[in-house]
Amino acid sequence: MEEADDRVSRLWAYFSHINAVNNNDVVTAAFEVCSKKLTEYGLEVGQNKKLYRLYEMIKQSTLWDDASEAQRKSIENAIRGFKFSGIDLEGDEQHLFNQTSKRISELKIKISQNVLSCEDSFVYHTEDIKDLEGLPGQYIRNAQLEAEKRNKNGYVLLLTRPIATAVLTFCKNRQLRELFYRANVTVASNMGD
Repeated sequence: MEEADDRVSRLWAYFSHINAVNNNDVVTAAFEVCSKKLTEYGLEVGQNKKLYRLYEMIKQSTLWDDASEAQRKSIENAIRGFKFSGIDLEGDEQHLFNQTSKRISELKIKISQNVLSCEDSFVYHTEDIKDLEGLPGQYIRNAQLEAEKRNKNGYVLLLTRPIATAVLTFCKNRQLRELFYRANVTVASNMGD
């Protein structure tokens, strides 16, 4: 069970990364569908009373006495996960828990998409290479390519994690570092410019 969850988590991490770096309508739609399915799967497994009872039975059996510390921790974590998933709830309480969990998942997706949209809308354009002094060469080349792609002269920087980190770390232009810092910490808020 743990191995299957681990595989799903790793796949989801890859997909989340793709959504973050290549965000478009098709990826966003697929991300939303998959996220909803994962939430439903998590609730279904987390509220599976038969599976929960198996873990409890192991903890009460002689197998528990022979289990290693890692195995005990794994079982205890699984039992805790069931409790966090509402295993002890019944009827209307469980229904409300499930609806709330699904709504939280939807809001997380919305926030994530809002952040990505704000990052995508940030564009810094300059025609003076001195403004980019200190940035590693690959970022300057990429900024030229981005400018060309947008039919502009000079350089264009976007508010992606790698670019923002490079600007904040290497760029000698204090005003540009401040611009990226402010844009980065106020992304998807009402405090951005």
